[in-house]
Amino acid sequence: MKQSATDKNTIIRRLRTGSIGICVFYFLLTIFYAERGIGMLPNLKPEAELEIYRYETISQTVTYFLMAAAMLLAAILFLQIARKGMPFQDQHVRTVCIIGVLFLIIAVIPAPAALLLAKLNGVDTAMFLSPLISISALLEGFLMLFIAQILHYGTMLQLESDETL
Repeated sequence: MKQSATDKNTIIRRLRTGSIGICVFYFLLTIFYAERGIGMLPNLKPEAELEIYRYETISQTVTYFLMAAAMLLAAILFLQIARKGMPFQDQHVRTVCIIGVLFLIIAVIPAPAALLLAKLNGVDTAMFLSPLISISALLEGFLMLFIAQILHYGTMLQLESDETL
């Protein structure tokens, strides 16, 4: 008997296969962002061309490490989905919320904190080039929090369906 494209087992198999691919992709992004953050560390030397660049480097380094953390969480999320074949779980909702919060932190904390640190150390901040708020990271953060709410609703429906059976 031929299985339909909407058969539950077929969907779970596709979900697992796709989740493994996405997990690998996010793991590679984790390595990329961590490598970029580590690559920025030599620029923190006191002999920087302009002292303000050291503070911009701090902002960029923190951003890269936070992005690496978000990508690692996404990789772990998709690995768990691949292993269990169940995307609608409270643990996944929490993980997506954490990823959203990380993006919101990336949007509003690193650049203003580096600028404030520079000002407190008496550095001329006229050459500070980094935008104070990352609009794209802000939108990504809110998007992740919205997706978490969708997952939460799916989790509630899954629980209701499981209890009905």
